[in-house]
Amino acid sequence: MTLDELLERSKPLLARSVSKNGDFFLACTELADLNDRLSAQQVVSLYEYIRDHSGRLESEWRAEFIAAFSEFRSQLPAQGEGFSG
Repeated sequence: MTLDELLERSKPLLARSVSKNGDFFLACTELADLNDRLSAQQVVSLYEYIRDHSGRLESEWRAEFIAAFSEFRSQLPAQGEGFSG
């Protein structure tokens, strides 16, 4: 499986985990698999996908996302207000 395929397969799993729990507990393996492998553009795309598809407040999961992809923190979109989607 290529990295792009892994990323596309992982996006809905990560968004679903956030949707259910407000965190990445249900998809911690997928998050770990992507850690240190994605480009800045891919990390931003993943963040936006989770934000737009989870239906949860960014404040519930943003810190955990940043911890996983800390080198790209400054490139992430500013935290919004209210529910995503």
